[in-house]
Amino acid sequence: MTKAQEIKKLQEFVGALPNGYLKDMLAYVLPQFENDVRSDFPTFVNISEIEKLGADATLKLEDAYRKIRKATIELQDTEKKLSESYNKLGDIRAIARQILS
Repeated sequence: MTKAQEIKKLQEFVGALPNGYLKDMLAYVLPQFENDVRSDFPTFVNISEIEKLGADATLKLEDAYRKIRKATIELQDTEKKLSESYNKLGDIRAIARQILS
């Protein structure tokens, strides 16, 4: 089927629909569809592409969240170790003072 035939079939289909939401919606997008069929670079919205992009973005966000959560836990562990080291250093200083006095 040629591009012109595809366009004509769709126009006939839309024209044969009873008045209502579907006919109005298809009539609204028909000019863009016709342009896309005639063009080698269609711009008509591809829902499955958008859904795939959304799913990919969701996976990336989930991965980033896991990395942030892991880094947060590691940072908390490091902070705890530093605090313990600081407390031990205080204990060592106290012992040193007792020895030197």
